[in-house]
This record gives sequence, C-alpha cells and structure tokens, in this order.
Amino acid sequence: MSVQLLTRIPWEVLLPGSVVVTIADHDVDGDLTDDERDAVATALPGRRAEFVTGRALARQALAALGIRRGSIPVARSGAPVWPPGVVGSITHCVGLRACAVGRRDEHAGIGIDATPARPLPGGVLA
Repeated sequence: MSVQLLTRIPWEVLLPGSVVVTIADHDVDGDLTDDERDAVATALPGRRAEFVTGRALARQALAALGIRRGSIPVARSGAPVWPPGVVGSITHCVGLRACAVGRRDEHAGIGIDATPARPLPGGVLA
C-alpha cells in the first residue's frame, strides 16, 4: 500500500463523523501568527513547510467546527495547543499532511499518525 492510497481511505470509516479531517498531499501556503513563526524560526525549510501546512489544515478544520482561532501555539512537547473545548492531532509524512479535530465534550482525545507504508521485516506477522 502506498501513501497515495491512504489519502483515498474514507476518513469517516476510521474516525467518528463528529471529527473534522482536513488533508493535503503536498505542502500548502498559509500565514503564521507571530508565536507560530517564532516556533519554527530556526527550522529547516522542509520542517517549516510541514508546520505551515499543518497549521493551515488545522485552521480549516477548526473553521468547519465553527471555531475561528488565530494562533495554534506549540506546547513544550511539540504538540499543538488547541483552543478550549477542542481536541485534535496533526500529522505529516511523505505525500500526506492531515489534521483531525473534534469537540472535547464529545471526544477525550484524537490521535492520528501517518507513516509511509513499507514492507514489514521478515518474522513480523501482519
């Protein structure tokens, strides 16, 4: 299975319908707030592009929930700091960037992760 195939999996099968998912198969342009820009000030260009895309996808997902949020700061752990009442996750890998968000009163947490598909090593059961 390739990463491209993953973008065609219907997210509603994997996540509840109350979770909003935004995806991109490439980096997109987006504006950063001052604190977001500071968070990636020393990042390499590729990491910065992933960050910008993740924040753009997050803003789109939050807007779909009816939430307008200027900044999505970065916690010490590196995780996004979501607005009050929101849980979510941002992931990226070669060929896929995605964000999933939902309301905290409906979900204790949301976690998504994307990793390029590769053959399993010998001896690993699938």
